[in-house]
Amino acid sequence: MQRGLLASLGFVALAGCLSPYDQCVSKAGAEVRQIQAGIETANENLARGYAVHSTEEPFVVVETCFAQNVAPYPCTEVVYRTVETPVAIDAGLEKEKLAALKARLKAAQRRFRTKLKACEGLDGA
Repeated sequence: MQRGLLASLGFVALAGCLSPYDQCVSKAGAEVRQIQAGIETANENLARGYAVHSTEEPFVVVETCFAQNVAPYPCTEVVYRTVETPVAIDAGLEKEKLAALKARLKAAQRRFRTKLKACEGLDGA
């Protein structure tokens, strides 16, 4: 829980380092990046012949802990590992999905260019 909170705070701090122009460009390109990721996934699925489903599964690790003025003692920590499972796909449907994503990408790229023009006034020049 604390690690997730610390990671979130680190991301917020990093995002705060971006200029208003960079933040605008990043936000404007989010849809394009999402669609491109979908296209990449569909292409990989078609090349492999199956999709990959990923889950995070917890497991317990027993370690030796040390404390000041105390003998070493066993302690446990819950850690997570990614488990990937192959999932059958319908190649025809995957090709249809890929074609739809490519069509959406063209429209999203047009919207991105429009949004990008709106960001130009924020570049500090």
